[in-house]
Amino acid sequence: MARISCVVAGVFLAIATIARAQSYEPAMADLKISEADGERDLSGFVWYPTEAAGPLTYDFESEVWVGTQIVRDAKPSEGPFPLVVLSHGMYGNAYNQAWLASALARKGYVVAAINHPGTSTWSRDPDLTRQLWE
Repeated sequence: MARISCVVAGVFLAIATIARAQSYEPAMADLKISEADGERDLSGFVWYPTEAAGPLTYDFESEVWVGTQIVRDAKPSEGPFPLVVLSHGMYGNAYNQAWLASALARKGYVVAAINHPGTSTWSRDPDLTRQLWE
């Protein structure tokens, strides 16, 4: 009986937590990290929660993929928020999981995605690929 009570209490706690969860608009900004010699500069995007309602725009345009609606460069909501780092994998790019990044930002996460040096859509360099561990 005590076990059932714990399960019921857990379910009610989960429902209460979901009911209190605030929904945000997803915002997006460019992310640039420069290295001193410029050889391995990083670029990508950060998605984050905002209360700004607009103007809404698409995070990217493509003839193949449908972008997600975001508020570009909006004022961030007051945090703290958990950070999620997305990795696109071999020869992808920071846009690959934009749909997921936008959905997470809407739920109160900050999401960072970079284009991997040497192994992204726009940077295919075998020498940089071999240096990923650095």
